[in-house]
Amino acid sequence: MDSFLLFLVFFLGGLSVVGWGIFFWMYQKFQTKDLQNHKLERLLTERSNELESQKLELQSKNEDITASINYARRIQTAILPDYQTIHQFLPDSFIFFRPRDIVSGDFYWFSAKNSKIIIAAVDCTGHGVPGAFMSLISNNLLNETVNQRGITDTGRILYALNSGIEYALKQRETFVQDGMDLSLCVIDEKRKYLEYSGARNPLLCIRDNELYQIDADRKSIGGQSHEIHVRFQKKSIELFPENPTCFYLFSDGFQDQFGGEKGKKFMKKRFKKLLFKNHQKTMPEQQNIVNQAFDNWKGTYDQVDDVLVIGFRL
Repeated sequence: MDSFLLFLVFFLGGLSVVGWGIFFWMYQKFQTKDLQNHKLERLLTERSNELESQKLELQSKNEDITASINYARRIQTAILPDYQTIHQFLPDSFIFFRPRDIVSGDFYWFSAKNSKIIIAAVDCTGHGVPGAFMSLISNNLLNETVNQRGITDTGRILYALNSGIEYALKQRETFVQDGMDLSLCVIDEKRKYLEYSGARNPLLCIRDNELYQIDADRKSIGGQSHEIHVRFQKKSIELFPENPTCFYLFSDGFQDQFGGEKGKKFMKKRFKKLLFKNHQKTMPEQQNIVNQAFDNWKGTYDQVDDVLVIGFRL
């Protein structure tokens, strides 16, 4: 009996020691785990603070960039012709202008020089900031060619623009292929004719309920560093005040827009039908129709390019 009690005492004592050992091991384990959790929580907090700081920095930089681009839009808008001035010379006209981004690679240009009216729809390479840079260069070249040098022959204007772009961008040395497509009209109301030249972008005209396309040269302004003395054709259209004609200049942004039920491009054929169907309406009415047609077609799709459509009746 005494031996059994002694065994029991040792057994229970050993069991107690083992139990306390396990307890202290588990306690130490929990302490270590808790310390690790605190370290991990501290690291997560530091990382979260770091990410928040980076987020605030990016937001600040993005706001600065956006503010700069918005200011650039003010500059770009300032160089565009005042529509009231255009309306004085072309009272039956409209301009539908929808940049894809804050600033645009498309722009319209206007001047009245030597008893002639000059108007152009210009589509520069790219859109957004790169396109806007090209639009500033192109606008300055048009001002220099027409307003300073007094050139009003459409073919010579495009030739001068091509040479100017080539020189400004040093295209013979750098082989930079940037440039612009455009359609340009010179209206001589005294002699009753309209002269047109185009680089890739055609002129549409509707007379006697018939639509005609006056094709452009199949080459752009600039980006022709491998060619020498690039020439552009000019085409004349006689004007009849008693039988007015509707003219349309445009970039390719409208017809290239994806949308509709199947997410396809608007396409040139549908664009022509839209203009022809509504050409007898007033120009302000046509502008509203063009605007609505674009929005309806685009729907929830992103705008893919800058859009410019100019219409006038003579």
